[in-house]
Amino acid sequence: MSKLTQLFNRFKSFSQSKKIAYIILGILVIFFAYLLVVTIFKKPQKLAVTERTAKYYEPASYVSGQVIVKYKAGFSPGELEQAIGEREKKQRSIGGKIKIFWRDNIQKQMTPQEYLSLFQELDKQAGVTYKEKLFKDSKDPMLRRHYLLKLKSGSDAIIVQNLYLKYGFIEGTQPNFIDEIFATTPDDLYYPQMWGLQKIQMSDAWDAAKGSKSVTAAVIDTGIDYTHQDLPDDIIKGKNFISGSDDPRDDKGHGTHVAGTIGALANNKIGVSGINWDLKLMAVKVLGSGGSGPSSGIVQGIRYAVDNGARVINMSLGGARSCDFLYQDAINYALSKGVVVVVAAGNSNADASGFSPASCSGVVTVAATGPNDQRAYYSNHGSVVELAAPGGDKKISGGVCTVSSCIISTVPGGGYSYNYQGTSMASPHVAGAAALVLFLYPNLTPQQVSDCLVASADPISTDKPIGPRLNVFKALQACSSGAPPGAPTPTLPPGVPTPTPTLPPGVTPTPTTPAQSTPTPTGGGSGGSSPTPTPTPIKTYNCVVDPNCPPAQKVIQQCQLICTPSN
Repeated sequence: MSKLTQLFNRFKSFSQSKKIAYIILGILVIFFAYLLVVTIFKKPQKLAVTERTAKYYEPASYVSGQVIVKYKAGFSPGELEQAIGEREKKQRSIGGKIKIFWRDNIQKQMTPQEYLSLFQELDKQAGVTYKEKLFKDSKDPMLRRHYLLKLKSGSDAIIVQNLYLKYGFIEGTQPNFIDEIFATTPDDLYYPQMWGLQKIQMSDAWDAAKGSKSVTAAVIDTGIDYTHQDLPDDIIKGKNFISGSDDPRDDKGHGTHVAGTIGALANNKIGVSGINWDLKLMAVKVLGSGGSGPSSGIVQGIRYAVDNGARVINMSLGGARSCDFLYQDAINYALSKGVVVVVAAGNSNADASGFSPASCSGVVTVAATGPNDQRAYYSNHGSVVELAAPGGDKKISGGVCTVSSCIISTVPGGGYSYNYQGTSMASPHVAGAAALVLFLYPNLTPQQVSDCLVASADPISTDKPIGPRLNVFKALQACSSGAPPGAPTPTLPPGVPTPTPTLPPGVTPTPTTPAQSTPTPTGGGSGGSSPTPTPTPIKTYNCVVDPNCPPAQKVIQQCQLICTPSN
């Protein structure tokens, strides 16, 4: 009889419990033998290597010696440090020790500490002298993966980006772009009529809503002159991401002009009227006295505005490149918190798809029109532009801003200037309209606000696609249902008379010379008295989607809203 048969017969003679014990022992022997073989012959985990390369940009378009890196989820230094802490907790239990042993010795995966050591070596190789989390205290799973790297003198940002892009744990890299305001060179100062507000039918809109402190609109720009007598005295003094201070005072003029369009005090017998007679303005300074600033500061400004209660953000700024991941991630964060983001299309008479943040998803991109309701000669255009609004066009007045061609608003020092034209001036008209909509209908999503602003706008004939032109009066009715308009809307409630925007008595319009030798969008001083708008009788309206709109195109962005008097 063979030994194998003898062993088998002996096994059969065992009791049931003894048989089970031997079976379990045999399984364990086989299992540990398998582990031994795998441990010996399994190769360690290899780092994923890619063939990605960084896109070239002119050195003047970004901050020298700085690169922004976005790590893949789970691989940012902060997440790895958190993982190390979790490993230490697991080591306290037998089950945790087994899991860690399996991961490290059987699967042979790199440990969090090994990744951090690799990052340190990579940073050293790249010449990184300083590395910081861009959104320092953010716990948002998307924003916490962005890091700003500062490089030693003489480092090439493109070479450094290519070095990082080789590794699969890097989601993307980009330079720290320098973005700037979208306003044009100022001319002589005169006091104009506010033709822009008339175009968007504000006198009728004010009968329905004048704004409220319950809505906060953030101006992410050069700051705001928060001491201006024609701006609210409770402006939220946000951060200054240029100096790092808590003083966002405007040292350029652009942001104060934008703020006046959104929310200058009205019906106070001085100055100009904002689209909102009453709201909270928030000053977030991300651009310096030269009108430009790094994108790293701009996106931090977005996050600051969102975290501090803004419902609307206006960004009359940008750069000549398609939307990058840094802007898109910050905008996605804003949208996820219910914030409407309005941006200028740009002033290069080009397709806005090549500009950021104009081409980012989820924003309301605004082109500029002149008093003739045509595209301003400088305004960007294209499929990413959803809406147009008054921005001024000095070309129709011989190349000089006049009373009837450019946009009047507040400027630092208590003055007023119409020496501004640009999509920078168009964007705050839409941001102001969005704030009015959210005052009446606070539960609307950013997409719903955008949809009704676009659907209710007036169709205009232009040489390039820029969308319809904003009509705030129709928008307040279209947004009432919180859904694509198409049914009759409620009648407007009675209101108070329209504002009387006038300058202080005794002041006459005089030409002024800009304070700086280089072109800036600032201006100062004040002009003579302005005409008093004639109050429009209160009417009721019925609004329907254009019946001529083809059924296949019944999308809110493509069909116009037609409003007709019902009395």
